[in-house]
Amino acid sequence: MVQKSTPKTIFFSLLVTLLIVTIPLYSNPTMPFMTKSSDYAAASITRDYWPTDGWIVDSPENHGMDSGRLEEVERTIDRNNYAINSLVVVREGYIVYEYYRAGYSANYVHMIQSCTKCFTSTLVGIAIDQGLIDSVNSTMMEFFDGWTIQHVDNRKMNITIEHLLTWTDGMEFHEIDYPYNDPRNDLGQMWVSDDALQYCLDRPMWNDPGESWWMNSGTLIILGGIIEIVSGMSVYDFAQEYLFEPLGFGTLYWSQIRGGAAGGWYHTDGGLNLNAHDFAKFGYLMLNNGTWDGNQIVSADWVQEAIAPRIGTGWGGSYQQMGYQWWYWPGQEIYSAHGHYEQALYVSPEHDLVVVFNGNVPDGEFYPADSLVRDHIIPAIEGENTLPVTEMVLFFSGLALIATAISFLIMRKRRLSGTDASLME
Repeated sequence: MVQKSTPKTIFFSLLVTLLIVTIPLYSNPTMPFMTKSSDYAAASITRDYWPTDGWIVDSPENHGMDSGRLEEVERTIDRNNYAINSLVVVREGYIVYEYYRAGYSANYVHMIQSCTKCFTSTLVGIAIDQGLIDSVNSTMMEFFDGWTIQHVDNRKMNITIEHLLTWTDGMEFHEIDYPYNDPRNDLGQMWVSDDALQYCLDRPMWNDPGESWWMNSGTLIILGGIIEIVSGMSVYDFAQEYLFEPLGFGTLYWSQIRGGAAGGWYHTDGGLNLNAHDFAKFGYLMLNNGTWDGNQIVSADWVQEAIAPRIGTGWGGSYQQMGYQWWYWPGQEIYSAHGHYEQALYVSPEHDLVVVFNGNVPDGEFYPADSLVRDHIIPAIEGENTLPVTEMVLFFSGLALIATAISFLIMRKRRLSGTDASLME
């Protein structure tokens, strides 16, 4: 004999179905990933070694991470054919996971594109620490006394180091609104100019400094020029002595704009090439507030100033806010560096975590690093869980089904009891 379904049996069937669908997807429903206000500082942790001579590789489980969840990163990359060339995860000072695409390795020297900007920002901090630059309030023009610069007015005279670091300089610079091969694109024109630094300094003014935010990679060329002027060294030699050598960097290359034909200035907005392990060391330096094996490479004050979000960009994901060339992801409390074709460096002080990506993702295709960090790497840490987008859809769809069933029961009860005249026919 077949029993007729009742509203009560329908309700409980829907509830059981929801639990069956969602529990395997979300292993700890009582602890969703949430933004936490924490005073955690990785720099306060005593490190048992420093990776100057090389990283130590250890099991994820020894550092509170799930190797199965981390291995899902590789499966996700392969399944979607993402052009990720290398991935390094550092937790508590140890490499706990690495992935290399065929043809790549830990020793592969990779161009990190615009992640270079964060290195240039750090060199500015070192120059300030050394007294070569007074402060971020020093004006741009004071370093170019005797130079002939076009379009100089009160607005250009008031541009500061901080304006250059935060892209609030107010100069007209067309970089992302025209294709690179369009003659109206200033980045492209800078590359074919006789003097890249002069080209960037000569840009006309759009707004008062500090009035608006607009991407202008030319400001990093200007900052690189300032470092060379105040130090009397090439920006590469300055970085080698005060940053690369103390951290134990191996083989690397920092290109000059157009091979040196554009005034001999270094490509301080995107020309640094280094391997993934050394890239991770830079993130680890920042994670430890500028300290490295008992030496203060860059002041802790500078690190905190550099990563502090100052500008709302209007962009999404990890690009939502910006400090001194470091991007800040408020929903995850992570700061990061990003470069063309999916170069990325993520630093999470709360989780004592550094993550490096190198890629060759074509323009117009999905950049997967944010989602891999959010949906797989962070959840691999014990006590942290997050629902990927597809699982969130299933979860909330299930809640909607339950709500519908409850409403159906309430309406039926009211019809039977006659308590709501508006529901009676």
